[in-house]
Amino acid sequence: MGTNKRYITNNEFSGTDLVWLRDSLGKLFINGCGIEIGALHKPLKISLDKCFVKYVDYKSYEENRVRYPELANEEIVTTDIVDDGFILKSVPDKTLDFIIANHTLEHSPDPHGTLVTWSNKLNKNGIIFIAVPIAEQCYDKGREITTLEHLKRDHRLFKQNLKQEIIEVTKSHIQEFIEISDNNIRIMNSMEPADEKSKNQLCSDLIDSLQDEFSHIDGYEELITAHVKRINRVYDIHYHTFTPISYEEFLINFCDENYCKLENVTKSGDVECIGIIRKL
Repeated sequence: MGTNKRYITNNEFSGTDLVWLRDSLGKLFINGCGIEIGALHKPLKISLDKCFVKYVDYKSYEENRVRYPELANEEIVTTDIVDDGFILKSVPDKTLDFIIANHTLEHSPDPHGTLVTWSNKLNKNGIIFIAVPIAEQCYDKGREITTLEHLKRDHRLFKQNLKQEIIEVTKSHIQEFIEISDNNIRIMNSMEPADEKSKNQLCSDLIDSLQDEFSHIDGYEELITAHVKRINRVYDIHYHTFTPISYEEFLINFCDENYCKLENVTKSGDVECIGIIRKL
């Protein structure tokens, strides 16, 4: 198509960029029946008089309570659909008016393929509402920003079932997250830094587990779900990183290749960038 316009002019957060826009945009764009993936304790505030939403997570409510003890005093959503949110096997195609997924796409080993899956679940004119954290504004600060070429390559590897290449790129993602993001998290929480032996062991254990799962599966959906099962469930990493400009570039490329319209991309709350995609 090649007709999607640009909204982001720079990577800086200032002025109105510091305003939290997620909920107001949700009320503007979200209506009908749909799902929210990975809402946990921060579901999007939508107009309930014109919307019906079900919550999707690969963990049940009880599992989330155990997995996130730091949220003991927070209200978290009840998981209506226990499913891999990147594949959505339990959701038929062309049945949803919207999909909400905030701070979820960076957890996908193949963001482009995930957007393809989500768009397939939508009715005509359906909306994908997706916010991602901006690397320099969160604990990914200092990591190399994922290029569009890298995202397209990762998608090709999964579509072509190139297991060894997938293992290699996943290992590099894990190593980078452990070395930079995990260390930032420890500093933010006044924790001792991890020693090299434990970091190497963690990476080795995760990759060995993934390789074990790969030994008896084939196909795109199985490869993605293997990552959720063997990595995400154990170690909640960000595979990819974004700036506002790189995120917009990625969304424009996806929309131009998949008959979708980019309704908006905007910085929000000094931490994230929101993308709104409409299926044509």
